[in-house]
Amino acid sequence: TMNVFRGLSLCFFGGYILLLIQPLTAAYTFAPNQTLTCALLVTNTTASTLAASENRFSMVLSPQASSLPQTIAALPAGGTLDISGKVTGLNVKLGEYLAKEAGIPFRLLAYRMPDSLFGTTDSVLQLRHVFGELGPESGIDCLVDSIFLTEERREITSFLAPHVLYSYQVVTLRRRKAQTAVWAKILTMFTPFNEWVWGWIMITVLCSSLVYYVLERKENDLDFGEPTIAENLWNSLFFGFATFTQLITYAPRTPVGRLFYLSYTFFILVVLSSYTANLAAFFGKKDVIEGAESLKDLLAKKLCVAKQHPSHRQWVSEHLPATKIVQVDSVKSIMESVRDGRCAGGLSTDLHLRGAFLLGDFCDLTLQGQPLNLGYYAIPFRYIRTAPSYSINSPEAYDALNTLLVRALSSGALLDLLTLYMPPNPTALLCKDTADEESDGDDVTTLTFYDMAGIFAIHALLTVFVIAL
Repeated sequence: TMNVFRGLSLCFFGGYILLLIQPLTAAYTFAPNQTLTCALLVTNTTASTLAASENRFSMVLSPQASSLPQTIAALPAGGTLDISGKVTGLNVKLGEYLAKEAGIPFRLLAYRMPDSLFGTTDSVLQLRHVFGELGPESGIDCLVDSIFLTEERREITSFLAPHVLYSYQVVTLRRRKAQTAVWAKILTMFTPFNEWVWGWIMITVLCSSLVYYVLERKENDLDFGEPTIAENLWNSLFFGFATFTQLITYAPRTPVGRLFYLSYTFFILVVLSSYTANLAAFFGKKDVIEGAESLKDLLAKKLCVAKQHPSHRQWVSEHLPATKIVQVDSVKSIMESVRDGRCAGGLSTDLHLRGAFLLGDFCDLTLQGQPLNLGYYAIPFRYIRTAPSYSINSPEAYDALNTLLVRALSSGALLDLLTLYMPPNPTALLCKDTADEESDGDDVTTLTFYDMAGIFAIHALLTVFVIAL
């Protein structure tokens, strides 16, 4: 449903922009000497991102460019390197598509940020540097990093038409059946009562056996006909425990003994009924399901957010004030922290999270709930209002590129490209046999040998002990 909604949203949004800019671009023709030059900003994390060639959402190295991360990492501050054909990815392919449709070459540069910005992940500072401090003489027309649109960023530079709808989403552990230890199954028969109840039952039986002996020892030859006190006490204790089975019981003779026996049997009745009722519940209990069932389960708990996305952290602070934020190094670190239990969940855009599923085996995680907000990603572009029409940065060229992009989006020409680099459901592609693990546990469990092993073990031990005597 959400994918259909997003597709319709992009089509309507694209069609609206197309109607607005069509009159301005119908007569524009790109010149053969024009070139669309985009840049990959090199920071302290770029080399490692490129090395993670499985990350299709971001950038992927071409097979012949395995040494490129080291080369890029060695660039001096302010240095550039032509990496055309050596790196691919959604926005690179998008730039190549626009250039091809316009009939002009596409060029991709790696630009090493100055030392003062080398470690920053603040998009505002990056945009101000590239489109403000560098100026058009740098030759950089656009960036291959998608940036979601905000008013502050629009004031710094222009953007091509939005091409991806994004939202914030939360990743959590996949709901699954809890694993029960074998020893816990063996001790299932003892679970209806806690240790304190079992202790008080034993004390009550011992004391009741002693009291019954005191009350009946002189007039009850049937229960206490043994020659020694020790043997009669043993008989009383035996009858006290055997009465639980209702197969062997006391035979009181005195009025006070009979009154006491009524009280004792009522005690046994309550204990047995409580025990059997709880034991049936424990034996037939549903499987325990671990993992968050909804976003409400994560409120007031720890939520991981990537350091490189300060806007994500700000959104959590504003909309989930009771949630404790834990900052981690990257979106992949979010996935690892959720798996390790450092955080109950992790928040990022659905695009980043879906891409992170491609970075490792995260089939034990899942995207939780509905998207939390909506926005658009777009490619930053150098728009110069006073540039002559033959410049790629001119209003005419800018509008023409937007027309090509919107037409591609509204016609579905980029659908395969978007699906390839941002699979809507990566877990369905990468993870198998997850349906059973997500069972809601409504079925009653079948008893196993381990569930009943406790009573078998006790009876076997007592049998061996009796034989040994």
